[in-house]
Amino acid sequence: YGENKEPDQEAKKKGGAVDNKFDEKSSMMLPTNPYAATKAAAELIVLSYMHSFKLPAIITRGNNVYGPRQYPEKLIPKFIHRLERNQPLCVHGKGTPRRSYLYVEDAAAAYEKVLFEGKIGEVYNVGTESEVSVLQVTKAIIKAFGLEKEEEKWIQ
Repeated sequence: YGENKEPDQEAKKKGGAVDNKFDEKSSMMLPTNPYAATKAAAELIVLSYMHSFKLPAIITRGNNVYGPRQYPEKLIPKFIHRLERNQPLCVHGKGTPRRSYLYVEDAAAAYEKVLFEGKIGEVYNVGTESEVSVLQVTKAIIKAFGLEKEEEKWIQ
């Protein structure tokens, strides 16, 4: 959550040997906002229960999941809802923030795989490596409605 930093940055600065392979377990969580901090804290609480009480647990870290019956205030359902009502889409700033999105059925399949095949004590990232900007998502939704020729009309 937040920026991932390698624990051996000091070794890098001093010219020491460093294994550049990214390791989920040894990377430090450095949340950069309160939401990310709460996610990191929840993960640490699970780890403390595993250590203190020998509670068997598997940790997952998910992407932005989208799909049917999603909360209407989220980006994708909100924009679909607005276009269904012929309302413009409000993109904050230039729409440059990038996110990874995962369809709900794919997320469910991944969580099922972790549940039945995952190892106790492991951390699994559930999602994609590809990121798209808010503006790209907005344009894709407009295109799905067949309105791409009037794109500027729909984006505010």
